[in-house]
Amino acid sequence: MNSSIMRLIGLSPYPFIFISICYVFGVTLNMDQLEIISTLLLIPSLSLFYISNSKRNLAYELILVFSWTGSFLIMSDSFVYYIGGVIFFWGTILLISDHILKKLHKPMKEQLKKKETILLLVIHLAYLITVLLYLSEDLKVFIYPI
Repeated sequence: MNSSIMRLIGLSPYPFIFISICYVFGVTLNMDQLEIISTLLLIPSLSLFYISNSKRNLAYELILVFSWTGSFLIMSDSFVYYIGGVIFFWGTILLISDHILKKLHKPMKEQLKKKETILLLVIHLAYLITVLLYLSEDLKVFIYPI
């Protein structure tokens, strides 16, 4: 590959970090424009960072695509698009769960004895709970099927 392209790919974490900081500021300071723009740019910047890794996995790419599509659809005022975004987030959660289960080489009881497994489980459960809490205000009665 061209050396200038490799240098650009090497700088890929920085846009992700910058966009993440902008997103956090947008949410905490109630700056809707900044939050919307950074939401739309967050997943593509993470994808660029992920593409720079030589050990790619299709599951991660699908999770990123589903998450970005869900974020994009959930911003709509239309109820149908909003529900579509929720369905994409549900798909993201299913893909993450499937990926976790495929990585288990031993029964779950034995895996839970490792500290790394418990840490990963806590991280994924925190993600799941955060997404559900974030969506619960707007979902109202739809939160139960999810």
